[in-house]
Amino acid sequence: MIQTIALNGEWNLKQAGKRATVKAVVPGTVHTGLRAAGRIPDPYYRGNEDRLQWIGEADWIYTRTFHLSRDFLRHEYIALRCEGLDTLATIILNSKEGARSDNMFRTYEFDAARFLKAGSNTIEIRFDSTLPYIRKKQQEHPIPLRGGPHTISGGIGNTTIMTYLAGLRLPDDFEMTLWTSQVLQGLAMKYAIEHWRRNMPRTMGALYWQLNDCWPVASWSSIDYHHRWKALHYMAKRFFSPLLVSGVEDSEKGQVELHVTSDLRESCSEELSWELTTVAGNILARDSKQIAIPAGKNTRAHVLKCRNEIREYGTRDLLLWLNLTADGKQFSDNFVSFASPKHLELADPDIRMKLHEEGDGIYAVLTSSAPALWVWLEIEGLDARYSDNFFHLRPGHPVKVGIMTEPPVLADEIMKRITIRSLKDTYN
Repeated sequence: MIQTIALNGEWNLKQAGKRATVKAVVPGTVHTGLRAAGRIPDPYYRGNEDRLQWIGEADWIYTRTFHLSRDFLRHEYIALRCEGLDTLATIILNSKEGARSDNMFRTYEFDAARFLKAGSNTIEIRFDSTLPYIRKKQQEHPIPLRGGPHTISGGIGNTTIMTYLAGLRLPDDFEMTLWTSQVLQGLAMKYAIEHWRRNMPRTMGALYWQLNDCWPVASWSSIDYHHRWKALHYMAKRFFSPLLVSGVEDSEKGQVELHVTSDLRESCSEELSWELTTVAGNILARDSKQIAIPAGKNTRAHVLKCRNEIREYGTRDLLLWLNLTADGKQFSDNFVSFASPKHLELADPDIRMKLHEEGDGIYAVLTSSAPALWVWLEIEGLDARYSDNFFHLRPGHPVKVGIMTEPPVLADEIMKRITIRSLKDTYN
């Protein structure tokens, strides 16, 4: 029979290196403990969140005592089970280090018998700030940043965001800065998550922070407080597709590795196709091949040689379009460039749209005369959900988008209010 002693309830909490302690409830957080003890103001009120950033920079220690009987210690196995330690935690039992953790997204269970004694026992859990750890790892393993930095750390400020935007052209105004920063965020996540997915089986999954907002705020969430999808969330539909096609470009070698990543549990066969164009949309090369895709693996399906095209047109005038299809149905598409977006001399795409009602829904079909990157729709005065947004357009490849507005309106009303923009509009 399993005997359980819960260590939930009242603990002592203090900042490492300080003497003052407060009573804190577990399960809980440092913020909730300090707030309940009256040591900090409401972090959700006005600018308090910024003034409380020091909490994340500090190390914190939870301690408490608990009693064990001799009978309890006779059990063959005694485990200490921790169901949520965020993140770099050191567990000390009776002044001896028992275990360490570095992942808040899992449950830990440690063999604790050798550290315990009959009578009163003391447990201490030290939470080290993750920020010094992250900085150290970034120095040890810097991420190559072709096309601008690909990670954004919260709380650093608008200056840092504008520095990161250097990979894109400087936006014309504040509104375009907001839209461009959304594209940048989506690119950051796409760059990282596609890399991790190609890294199977060493990496078998990826999560990003954060999904949504619990109050109106400018944040890195992919869904805002009003449940509206930002650019990242639309991009996530593509880079988290169970079947993913992606490319890894190497300008020096003049090639692109084409990868197909599968999270499916069964093998399948798909057609991988690619089209190399100029920035103006002129087709330079195209081809396709049937490929076998094993279940739960990444496959380097093809190495595309582009040395001649790079020599003739340069890296700034080339775009590579990838598609993965079967029986006429598209499962994944992607886009590769050899240069930063700001170095692409994009032409006026002359985007055209036709709206029509189909069943109970309203659909837009969009076309362009030249490639248009990160095309997005916006309807003035209405909240709207789109079946796709922040997508790419190119000649001969129309995109169909379902539009759901709140409140529902007719297609004629949408046509009066809708605005269609792309990356080029952010700086033109």
